[in-house]
Amino acid sequence: MELKKTAFGNRDTFLAKMDPRILIICYLAVSIVPWFTFNEWILLTLVLFTSILAVICKVSPLILALHSFGVVSEIGWITVVMLNSLTNEKLFIH
Repeated sequence: MELKKTAFGNRDTFLAKMDPRILIICYLAVSIVPWFTFNEWILLTLVLFTSILAVICKVSPLILALHSFGVVSEIGWITVVMLNSLTNEKLFIH
């Protein structure tokens, strides 16, 4: 219910006033551009842009917690895989 309320419940937020086509273009830019660049400044700019957008749009703490959990668990998994490849031992991957 919290996810539905976050997505559709508040019509006076910044993104709710925008045309949905602009939102799709913005989402595609933020989700696809990082796959094609390794430039730290571009990536930091995208992180800063999405962080400011989250503050302006009054994102629910539940959504932020779920996103943070996903980011932390992904970093943990990447660390395990990286350490596994560096030691050449099969820790978790058979």
